[in-house]
Amino acid sequence: MAPEAPTTTTIKTNENKNIEKKKLRDDHGDAGLWEIRILDNDHHFDYQVAEILVKVANLSELQAFRAMRTAEKNGSCSIGEYDYEMAEHYVGALKDHHLGCEMNPLGFQ
Repeated sequence: MAPEAPTTTTIKTNENKNIEKKKLRDDHGDAGLWEIRILDNDHHFDYQVAEILVKVANLSELQAFRAMRTAEKNGSCSIGEYDYEMAEHYVGALKDHHLGCEMNPLGFQ
């Protein structure tokens, strides 16, 4: 029986980051924590971004407004650290609501 090829998941950011994340996944599987960052958003009103963060990422209203303001000021903001499957779920749900976000590996066990 032939060995299985390593599975990869790409995250839609820029092309170079996709390649880097594929390599990390190939070498380390899903181990470790992943950080989710929201990006500054010009497509939604501020209150809409905060509502989406409360609904999708289970942030409190205060956490959601702080994250939204930080992303607006700095270009991005971390909203949490999760295992791979949960981070992938949150990123997918945030993108379904047309929020710019990305997930980055924090470390591997």
